[in-house]
Amino acid sequence: MKILNIFAHFDDAEIWAGGTLLKHAERGDKIFTLVHATKRHTKYKESAKAHKYFNGTLVTMPNMSVQSLERYITKLQPDIIITHRPDDSNPEHREIFSLVSNATLMPWIKKHTPKQLFVVDSYSSRGLHGIFSPSVYINISDVWAKKEKIIKEFKSEPTDMWITMCKKQNAFWGEGTMQKYCEVFKQIPIQGKLTADEYLC
Repeated sequence: MKILNIFAHFDDAEIWAGGTLLKHAERGDKIFTLVHATKRHTKYKESAKAHKYFNGTLVTMPNMSVQSLERYITKLQPDIIITHRPDDSNPEHREIFSLVSNATLMPWIKKHTPKQLFVVDSYSSRGLHGIFSPSVYINISDVWAKKEKIIKEFKSEPTDMWITMCKKQNAFWGEGTMQKYCEVFKQIPIQGKLTADEYLC
């Protein structure tokens, strides 16, 4: 299975979906991350190092547009796309969701790819329209220690702050499912369609 992450910043995949990506990598799935930035960015090398934990492929797209995303999605044919939530409090995150939601339409009509589109949580789980309402809970208790190591690869970032935030949020969502730590996602319809197949592990 192929998972394509499309995010605004180099640390987004690791912070919001790092544990889930680790679990998929462990079962042999292929991980790709597309970031709206250039390789010249100071965090590129940090993210490339972090991606080695889940054998991921890191790709930059500084001039990201609906058309460039359509071409990339059509060529890669991912089973799952993971991106930012539409009402994220960060305007750069909202911009990426808008591009992704538009770019998935034609690949889905022509090649039925991706099969599922998911959005991630955000800071303090609060968006412009309230608290995040996930539809999928992924137990990451067994890979939490590795997720921490991944985040620590971002030496230029205040990693202690990010780890504390992730720990609180992942523990909060875990409590509701009687797990220690959970990452959460919400499935977004493509062309008005949702699928009952469970692709995220």
